[in-house]
Amino acid sequence: MFIVLINCPFKFIMFNLVLHEPRIPGNVGTIGRLAFALKCTLHLIKPYGFGAITEKEVRRAGLDYWFELDVREYD
Repeated sequence: MFIVLINCPFKFIMFNLVLHEPRIPGNVGTIGRLAFALKCTLHLIKPYGFGAITEKEVRRAGLDYWFELDVREYD
């Protein structure tokens, strides 16, 4: 299914990606990359199925875009 917006009255369409209790850290990184590419907000709802997302873990995973990504965490 393809959606083509021609002469759309909305110049900016904002997307939000929400992960509810994510369990696999690799999936969070992949969805984060997608959110960064789409310039949208990533909402993460705790508890995670893995440890906390720390600066050390982000750098170790090579997620250099993570610090420029709009991430919001909820308890």
